[in-house]
Amino acid sequence: MGEDYMTIDISLEAMPEIKTLTWEMAKEAEYFANQVIWSDAPVIMRHFKTQAEAADLPLRKPLAIDEDITIVCVGDVNNPADCVACCGTHPGSAGQVGLIKILKVENYKGMFRIYCEAGRRAMEIFDSYHEILTTLNNKYSAGSKDLLDKMSGQEEKNKAVRNELYVLKQSVIKERIFALTAYLESLNAISDQDAVITKEYNDMKIDDLLNIGRAMIPYLTKVLAIICRTDNTVLLFSNGKIDCGKLVKDNAAIYQGKGGGNNTSARAIFSKDEFIDTFIDLLNKHLR
Repeated sequence: MGEDYMTIDISLEAMPEIKTLTWEMAKEAEYFANQVIWSDAPVIMRHFKTQAEAADLPLRKPLAIDEDITIVCVGDVNNPADCVACCGTHPGSAGQVGLIKILKVENYKGMFRIYCEAGRRAMEIFDSYHEILTTLNNKYSAGSKDLLDKMSGQEEKNKAVRNELYVLKQSVIKERIFALTAYLESLNAISDQDAVITKEYNDMKIDDLLNIGRAMIPYLTKVLAIICRTDNTVLLFSNGKIDCGKLVKDNAAIYQGKGGGNNTSARAIFSKDEFIDTFIDLLNKHLR
């Protein structure tokens, strides 16, 4: 018995054909166990000095001890719901348990482990599940019978929206790649320019900006710095003649930055936005 649930490990040596304890089997066992509880069947403890004295009882498991045996029967001793040797503490009747709720079943070391709760704690779990169910019903304007259908329908709508957003995002990325390519080509005609070409995008994720920057590598003769102030991040790209990873490694830490990369692309992340401009300025001075 733990703070959050109880566990019971069982083996079914008498039924070797059962390889898996399914959830349907567990639910059926739970139903019959609760039927015994709700019938308030008596719990009868009987003591025997020897194994032979208890041999005629309808035991669920063979006796493993020879003397001083306590047998617990739930229900009619001649046709009990359960009859097993046990020296633990027991209620006077099954109804004192209140109810049993199985939470999970799994295979465990060649046996089956059942996670469950009983009595007040089982009711508390049911209450918490009911609160979650009520919240979901209200959110989806559903009842318990059609909640899953409405959730599935909403998920399909969400999936369609995600697909539309993905297509739109790819379109924006292509447009920005096209525009940035044209911008780089226009710079070829300008002789006096910075050693680092900068472009700023604050409305895209870093992974998308990496895709844009990598698409520019074949067109680069200088270092391209894509800035995202939303994440205080600078992405560096080059054709490999200038090692981007080394630029970050040698210079980012000066302005409390960190990051890394390889010769054609690298990333530097800063704690403050103001360090981005000083970092770019340092690179321009370093590469002139």
